[in-house]
Amino acid sequence: TVPLELSKIPEGTLTINGKALINGSDFLAFKAAVGNFDELVYVGYGIDSESYTDYANVDVSGKWLIMKAGEPQDSNGNYILSGSTEPSQWSNQSEAIGKRTEVVKAKGALGYFFIDDLNFSRYTRYFNYMRRNESGQMGLRNDSKDPVMMLLTSEVSNILFPELSTAASSTPISASVNLNLNSADEFIESENVVAF
Repeated sequence: TVPLELSKIPEGTLTINGKALINGSDFLAFKAAVGNFDELVYVGYGIDSESYTDYANVDVSGKWLIMKAGEPQDSNGNYILSGSTEPSQWSNQSEAIGKRTEVVKAKGALGYFFIDDLNFSRYTRYFNYMRRNESGQMGLRNDSKDPVMMLLTSEVSNILFPELSTAASSTPISASVNLNLNSADEFIESENVVAF
């Protein structure tokens, strides 16, 4: 048999510095997360590559992170990673979250808040579709703890980290964060699964 998992949209709240936020309107979370935290780490764009890193001199193991979409540019408007006016794959809508999630996992962090105003409405439509149809995301059951990504707008991120727009480098953030997001995930055993 093949162990599968149907991940459902989690229900509950995210409370930041005493302000309760609702999943689906104030932020978007597609996986369950529970816990209380009093320190997060801001890691700029959350990029870690051979030519550039936002993780220099900062320990993120066992922590929640906050990062923004995009990538750094020099004073001429060229992207630092590509060295040209063309952005790298770190800005690619289809690859950006996956690349950041891989880095977050490799660094041992628990999860991250991703600030992406440009794509928030796109992910909201997907979230609402999944909720409306009571559907989920089917995949192979993964017993390892993959990091959780929560999508925020700049407005909500200001509750968490008001200095975001002026922060020059990675830094610890003192904040009271309560995650109370539970999901009714279903575990399924299947005998007839073909993967390509």
